[in-house]
Amino acid sequence: MKITNQESTKTLSKYRIIADNKELETFKNLAAKHLADSVTVPGFRKTKAPVDMILKHADPDKIQQEFINHAVNDLYVRSQQTQELKTIGDPKISISKFVPFTTLEIDVEVPIISDIKLANYKKIKVAKTKVEVTKEQLDKNLYELQKRGSSFKPVKRAAKKGDLVTIDFDGEDSKTKEKLASATAQDYELVLGDNTLIPGFEDNLVGLKEGDKEDFSLTFPKDYPEATFANRKVTFKTTLKAVNEVDLPKLDDAFAATVGPFKTLSELKAEIKKQLQVELDRQATIDVENKILNEIAEKSEIELADQIVEQEAEAMIASTKQSALNRGQTWQEFLSSRGQTEEEYKKEVDEAAVIRVKGGIAIGEIATLENITINDTDIDAHVASLKAQYFDPQMQAQLDDPNNRRELAMRILTERVLDAIRSYQK
Repeated sequence: MKITNQESTKTLSKYRIIADNKELETFKNLAAKHLADSVTVPGFRKTKAPVDMILKHADPDKIQQEFINHAVNDLYVRSQQTQELKTIGDPKISISKFVPFTTLEIDVEVPIISDIKLANYKKIKVAKTKVEVTKEQLDKNLYELQKRGSSFKPVKRAAKKGDLVTIDFDGEDSKTKEKLASATAQDYELVLGDNTLIPGFEDNLVGLKEGDKEDFSLTFPKDYPEATFANRKVTFKTTLKAVNEVDLPKLDDAFAATVGPFKTLSELKAEIKKQLQVELDRQATIDVENKILNEIAEKSEIELADQIVEQEAEAMIASTKQSALNRGQTWQEFLSSRGQTEEEYKKEVDEAAVIRVKGGIAIGEIATLENITINDTDIDAHVASLKAQYFDPQMQAQLDDPNNRRELAMRILTERVLDAIRSYQK
């Protein structure tokens, strides 16, 4: 194998690989062996025919494609090892010259990392916000437990706050009149006053009786979690089908005993508060970690090839498009809900992609400086831990997918790097 450099830069390595005769012979043999069981050679059992005979009877297009696949994969990997390049992202590989089994030259263009001025991660200080369980949070959780043990009595009066109602509703875009599948439901149950739907929705149901219909329009909040509906005006056509009076159990020691191994209501409250505090602390830790990673990425000086930023941005947009599609939303509807053109959204994503890529590179650099490594045993242990938490067959299958191991490895590496960074903050 001969390698010749071609107009490389600090962020992009361009070179040509020329395979030698010995390598070409090896690739030819590998291609023949791979196709041997699908080629019939008179006088020979399958897989037992000589290479030259297999090549003579095999489909020329298939044998050449197998040859190129073996050659490109092998030559590219070895070229990286030979040059000791620190690559990132996917390479662009093209065949510049090919004469079947005698000549092969391939051109490679791959983003690389060269000069890095890493932020002083040992000096980064991000204060963790102190969080405490509020009375409102505790009361809300107690109320949820009460609802589980509540009883219901059908009534023929007008609905009031605290009642469980059953409704049908159809949502449509107030401007375009387009029917919105994700804003439509049949036999939907909700307790008036719980504010489970968008602000104002339940207020329009108070005072209605069984069989009543009510049409009203509401504008979704600007910060609505589902971006396709954020700041969108929707008209709802509703039918109230049933009203049930809710009888909540009394909050006392007897109620606490029905929930778990608690002798008193005070014990139940203490356990709920403890669990809520654990969750609040966990979220506060995640917020701090994200701030640390963003600060390191922003303060680190890392030159990036346009190609790698574009790859990351395209992956982010593809993921967003799929999420919108899963919600029954077109790409244009998604952009409209954000009040952006495709160019404006792309610019926003490009900026986020730069931070994400720089953050990933910084994690790798810090891991090297701190002698942090990840091996198969670490990944296997992490997979086993996740399997113990998730019993869904689909999730189990995803955890077994070899393609996900790279992502898991990066997650474990990030966690260990963050542990190292935190150790300097003490």
